[in-house]
Amino acid sequence: MLIATYKRKRRKAMNNKVIDYKAITGQKPRIEIHTKYARPVGRWGYQFFREVGLIAIQHGPLMGHDWSKVKDDDKFDIDMHLLHVKYIVDKILGEHLRGFRCFLNSNYKKFKNNGVARRYPYGGLAQEKWDACCDWFGREEFK
Repeated sequence: MLIATYKRKRRKAMNNKVIDYKAITGQKPRIEIHTKYARPVGRWGYQFFREVGLIAIQHGPLMGHDWSKVKDDDKFDIDMHLLHVKYIVDKILGEHLRGFRCFLNSNYKKFKNNGVARRYPYGGLAQEKWDACCDWFGREEFK
């Protein structure tokens, strides 16, 4: 008997706890960022870190970070008018984007030149975003 083996691919990352909460309650989870701890606290604190990472990878601009460019539907219920909240959210978003750009750069370096790298965009990344990354990573300062 011959059994075919196949490599199982990773699915698109998602935060099912937040998706389920929104479906059941019809609301976004409320996030509180305490000034003393300078991080999200409460029941949804860890989920907030995770969701910001997913948003950064899926919707964030790869050549800079700006929370205002993310759609409101993808955000949590958070008061961005407070300066310490905006600072912490921008810091978390920037860290996730920096990590993702480092991962993209290591993926780019696997190819022998820029032309070959452009033909193989990373995962679910749109071709125009991958081309912009290839332009960025192909500059002299990265070599």
